[in-house]
Amino acid sequence: MKIPLIRDSQGIRKITHREAARLKGFPDSFILAETDRQWLYRKIIYSGNLSVIRQAAGALAYILADNPWRSRQASQAFRFEELFGRYLSRLEEKNADVSGVEKLAEHHVHHADFEIRYGNESLYFEIKWYKGNVLPRLNIIRACQRLTPLKSEGIPILVIANEVPQSQKIQCEKEFGVHIWDVSNLLWIFEAFPDIKAEFIASLDFSVEHIEPEPPVPAITAGKPEKKAEELSWKERLLRIPPGKKHFTEYEQICIEILKYVFGDYLTLWASQEKSGGGLYRFDLCCKIKSGIEQDFFDTIMHYFNTKYIVFEFKNYSEKITQKEIYTTEKYLYEKALRKIAVIISRAGADEHAQQAAKGSLREYGKLIICLSDNSLLEMIDIKEHGEREPAEFLEAILDDLLVHLEK
Repeated sequence: MKIPLIRDSQGIRKITHREAARLKGFPDSFILAETDRQWLYRKIIYSGNLSVIRQAAGALAYILADNPWRSRQASQAFRFEELFGRYLSRLEEKNADVSGVEKLAEHHVHHADFEIRYGNESLYFEIKWYKGNVLPRLNIIRACQRLTPLKSEGIPILVIANEVPQSQKIQCEKEFGVHIWDVSNLLWIFEAFPDIKAEFIASLDFSVEHIEPEPPVPAITAGKPEKKAEELSWKERLLRIPPGKKHFTEYEQICIEILKYVFGDYLTLWASQEKSGGGLYRFDLCCKIKSGIEQDFFDTIMHYFNTKYIVFEFKNYSEKITQKEIYTTEKYLYEKALRKIAVIISRAGADEHAQQAAKGSLREYGKLIICLSDNSLLEMIDIKEHGEREPAEFLEAILDDLLVHLEK
């Protein structure tokens, strides 16, 4: 490589390493430690230009911030891909026939996200996230067309978190040589990993109550379902977190995990640390009630409280919460935003004054604030585990008690 030349007041000379680095956007504090100075020139010249990268990233950030739909789509797609990657890694541990799980780079020649070895075959997975339970047929066709070249190297599989008719799966396999794993197949394969299944269901924006899990083609088994150590350890993990501001993040995180497990069938979005419109207040979590829910509690709050969104607040206090927390949370709720329900989760629940304040908010403004404790969370986990009733019935009983005993 020829070293770049520049002309200055002294005439023509070689550009210095530091000058080249500055042109590439490196700060002067960056240490140029390469001992081979000739090789250092080449490394700097072939490096990315930080100024250009910064401008491109800034433009993308602006687009995403200015476009909530695109921002949410990108976020959900990334989480779904990461979740499926975790499944493949866990599958490799349990199935001796699965090996070589690899996350393919974006610029890879193949239009696929993952590659694995299953027996003597290579399986290529393309992960797609679309909103809603049914997507246009054309979207599936286009995705299959891009995967068709992989037939010569292995088995291409399109993984989508939506419902696809069996007839269309057969058609795509016949015309393009591409297998499709839809939401029914994902529910089947995730059954062996309860924590992954719970997170997957919680991420969907539609109900899966009517969907019957079905084995995919090709069917890759993971043996017997894992013992639900995650659920069984929640009580220990929850009670091990000390009260106090220092451990608030840990408490919030485990509470959200539990909520996804017990209410993942009913809620989606899971937007944490959201600011109110004017930026004056910040609530910990906001969830959206899924479409097509057939459950009495959620049906009641949607139709009689005009609510589509539920605010969750987490208080890692050693003592019971007071009326102060009720009045603060009350400010987040108003009808125009379809947000008139809040759930406050704290270590010891609410004191008598807080309960009276919650009743007053319901009586005067029609705002429903439900106070739960650690014991409430553990009881709902127990209900979910036994499967005889639904965890939402626990909230339903609280609502019944509030309304029955509400005085004028």
